[in-house]
Amino acid sequence: ALHPEAARLQLRLRRPQVGRDLTQMADLVAAEIAAQLRVDAASVEVRDMFGAGQYLVLDLFAASQSGAADASTAARLLAQQLQVVVEHLPAFALSSSEICSDLDAVAGAQLLLEDGRLTQVFVS
Repeated sequence: ALHPEAARLQLRLRRPQVGRDLTQMADLVAAEIAAQLRVDAASVEVRDMFGAGQYLVLDLFAASQSGAADASTAARLLAQQLQVVVEHLPAFALSSSEICSDLDAVAGAQLLLEDGRLTQVFVS
């Protein structure tokens, strides 16, 4: 079950990660996304990978962002920030990361609803 202060997202890489250790890959993806969003690594949890690592399901938890006030940033807002990063990847540091540099901007960040449906993360 999804934690009430979390947002579950699906991301797609442009190509499968054949031959890659998926456990190490999950840790690296979480670290790369946490660094880009300026949150603690515990705020990003990769829940599942499928399609030879091409598809990633992750939970974003509400967190304090470095450089921000003490207030916690809601998971939905972090999801919106990640959507902006994925859509405009070359403009962000994540574009030079080992795994996330291969995120598919066309697929973007998709919110995985409790009933299993996917919906695009809309940035307001």
